[in-house]
Order: sequence, then C-alpha cells, then structure tokens
Amino acid sequence: MKRIIGIIIPLLTCGTLFAQDYVMFQTSVLKLRAGQNHSLQQGVKKHNDKYHSGEDSPKAYLWYINTGPNSGNYSWATGPMKFSDMDQSLPDGHVRDWERNVSPYANETEVIYMVRNEELTYNPENETVGENILMKRYQIKNGPGHGAAVVEAIGSITKVLKKTNAKIA
Repeated sequence: MKRIIGIIIPLLTCGTLFAQDYVMFQTSVLKLRAGQNHSLQQGVKKHNDKYHSGEDSPKAYLWYINTGPNSGNYSWATGPMKFSDMDQSLPDGHVRDWERNVSPYANETEVIYMVRNEELTYNPENETVGENILMKRYQIKNGPGHGAAVVEAIGSITKVLKKTNAKIA
C-alpha cells in the first residue's frame, strides 16, 4: 500500500504542475532599418492581421520602445500562449509572409519567452495585455541568493503599488 501511495502522490503532483495556467509571451526586438519606420509598421500590421489575429493562433502586438538600449526600435510579442503552442507547425506561407512584409524593414533579435509571475505582477485592471506595458529585464549575478534578492526587491515594489492603488501597471 505504501508503495502505491508513493507512486500516486508524485503522479498527482506532476499532473497538478502541468495543469497550472500561466501567462507566457514570446517577445523579440525588431531593430529598425534606417528610414523604414512606416513600412515596418504597415508590414507588421499586415502580417499580424493574417497570421496573428488571436482566432487560430496567439495574438501578436507591436510596441515602440521609448527608453533603454533598444529605444527607437520595436518590441514584437505574441501571446498569451503556452509552450505547447510552439509544437504546432506554422501555416503554409507564414514564414514567407514574414520575410516579405517584415524582414526587409527590421532585423529580429533577442527572442525570449517570458512567463508572468502573478505574485510579482501589479495588474489593477486584471488585463492580460494592456495598452502600455512596463517591462524590465534584469541580468542577475550568478551565485546563491542573488535571484532571491531580486524577487524580494520586485515583491516590495509590487506591495507598494498595491497598497497605494497606483494607476500605473
């Protein structure tokens, strides 16, 4: 009996872990080619309307980057999605459409997957995607305790935002 329980409990735990919902986005930086701002916006809109409307695949978004080392470029994101969405084949013509409508105007770099940590997220309107996104990436020094220190600091900021009922997210 102990052996059966020893098998069932880990299976239930694994099932619970895999069944949890999460909000994940794939993001990349579109490094603008000189003089191609309008063409890039139009090309991404055309591509997103055709392949990322949110009906048969995750929706895609384009945001201008105002500050930081990538300012003057764009952030392109798809989601919310699950890792399992990445297992599906792209529809015929999807890559060709990207190459025709987006690639001539920008280089896609810094592709990353971000899973939102709900405990560290301040989201007063309970939006999956809002009009304005404040996204910050940190390089964390390797070694014991550094990741925990960053989580603690961000947690403190989140608590203040919640306590003051801040209007920004």
